[in-house]
Amino acid sequence: MKQGTVARNDRKARIWGMLCHLSSLLWIPLLIMGLPIPLANLAGPLMIWLNKRNKYPFVKVHGKESINFQISITLYATIILTIFTAFAWAFFILIGAINDFDPDSWLELFKLIEFWLWCIASMLGIFDSLLVTMASIAAQYGRHYRYPFTLRFLR
Repeated sequence: MKQGTVARNDRKARIWGMLCHLSSLLWIPLLIMGLPIPLANLAGPLMIWLNKRNKYPFVKVHGKESINFQISITLYATIILTIFTAFAWAFFILIGAINDFDPDSWLELFKLIEFWLWCIASMLGIFDSLLVTMASIAAQYGRHYRYPFTLRFLR
């Protein structure tokens, strides 16, 4: 057996490892239902990891990896959206000073900023979903997966 894999017949470990990753996508149906719950992407992996890490070493590895990635992606999203919002407000102030605070221009600027915030958030969500899918497939086949751009909070 190759290093970094789990026995093919340890089906339960592979399924729980896969669910550690897939459960981080819980935020998608919640968002569709109109329930944007903060940190919903961490709830599933954290619950599975806490309950199954002692029973399955494979789940311990995949759970930590999933949690680390979800914390990292949340941190990156917060930083990116905060910086973008700060620049937008600076732009608002600059345009407001030039246009003598015309309410119509403010409304248009708010719409533009909202559009770009949704674009950035959507790109981050797609990036997250693609990597989670790749990690889930690796876990289902009994392989370990390392997310790129991940800060290692849990070791």
